[in-house]
Amino acid sequence: MNRFALVIGLEKYAERIPAVQFAENDAKKLYECLIELGIDPRDITCLVSTQATKAKVESELRRLAAFAGHGVSISGSNYITCYDTVPTDLFNSCIPLRWIMDLLKTSASERKVIFLDSCHSGLEIDESMRGILDTMNESEIEAFFSDSEYEVGFASCRADQSSYSSPNLRHGIWTYHLLEALRGDASKAVEKDKHITSSSLQNYLATQVPKTLRMEHPDPVSQTPRCFGSFSKEFRLFNLEPILAKREAERRARVTGLKSVDLIGRKGGAIRELSGFKKGYHRVPDSVNSYTQSFVEGIASDDLEQEATEIHDKLKANFRYKRKEIKFDIDGPSAVISTKDFDLSIHYSQDPDDAAGYIIEYQINNIKDPDTLLDDGLQEILDRHFDQVRFLIEGSINLKDMIDAIEAEEPEGLDLEYPADCSSLTILMLGCDWKILVTSHGVSIVNSYLESPSKMLSYLKDGQNLIYGQSLLRPLIE
Repeated sequence: MNRFALVIGLEKYAERIPAVQFAENDAKKLYECLIELGIDPRDITCLVSTQATKAKVESELRRLAAFAGHGVSISGSNYITCYDTVPTDLFNSCIPLRWIMDLLKTSASERKVIFLDSCHSGLEIDESMRGILDTMNESEIEAFFSDSEYEVGFASCRADQSSYSSPNLRHGIWTYHLLEALRGDASKAVEKDKHITSSSLQNYLATQVPKTLRMEHPDPVSQTPRCFGSFSKEFRLFNLEPILAKREAERRARVTGLKSVDLIGRKGGAIRELSGFKKGYHRVPDSVNSYTQSFVEGIASDDLEQEATEIHDKLKANFRYKRKEIKFDIDGPSAVISTKDFDLSIHYSQDPDDAAGYIIEYQINNIKDPDTLLDDGLQEILDRHFDQVRFLIEGSINLKDMIDAIEAEEPEGLDLEYPADCSSLTILMLGCDWKILVTSHGVSIVNSYLESPSKMLSYLKDGQNLIYGQSLLRPLIE
């Protein structure tokens, strides 16, 4: 079966149209994901920003998979923008969604899918156009898909809503969770037969996007993922069985030797949000010292106990631990949950870089059964809790010698950052979302955002492979 895809990520525009944050990253990662799903790279076209002109997009639209950018409705008809869209002439410089859908209707493809991560939010136009410009018109899309058995469309939000992005995730929130599902990282989006269906995907997006939005956005906003199409018969979108089988084999290979590995993560917030902070009585600290640290630890005690208790109860239920197999202790600002498989610590403190903020640090260590770190239930309990995986090495590393050796050879794709005293070394590698932090006694893979335990372990494996591929770094893991 031949499969074709067109992926468009419009982050920047030629004219005075606001940028769509992280749209290029959305498109590039979806392109990679489609290849992993078995689509031949020669059958996928990925256009980002300057590449996505109106002429180029129209010529490639016989193979459509996804669009991330602005969308508008003009006189009741929907249009998608292009790199060379002119704000004062939207009608002639945008592409009608109806034309795209008509192409799909006449296509010989048996199954057709559209993913739209777009909205009109932030699109400023000439005042003379305001009378005919409205939000995206859902009725036109609903009418197209109403009698379509094997044609389905997914949209990131309702017509009257905005589609939000996240600096932490470096993606649009909806696209981030779409990628999670397509990569096989979201068990709730996958049916028992290892397929993603139209229903399972929409149910996952409809649940997860609002949840993440509440965590990522400071203001109460709404984003409701939409799905269009006939569900009289279940539409199987992707078969994940080959990906999941390969990943399971890789996971099993990764867990060997992990007993000396720690997972670490930090979250934060405003001190005034802690349950023990009494407005009108307590004052938000404006400095960091031993007194303010003790103050934060005190007012965070109820939050610590509640969070630790909830995690303890979930771990006990998920792994069916007996009483003697899991213990729970609180000592001041720290809680430690000790299980027969691993230990999890939670620590609340004042943010040393922001006197008005607090930090929660999570750490998994003392790993006795590495297999438990791959458990699906654990991923749900501790999803987006960790951004660092650290492993200790035997002996010590002479950082000055390593820095000098790397700088002398100037290997392509590596960039170094280090303080004047060379007490640590940060290695940035081209094309990676994470970086390598080296100290005299350990190496850490540091991600740019929080992930689940199994995801961080995958970064560890990737990091070890990349390190091994650089002869100058190989001593770090040998």
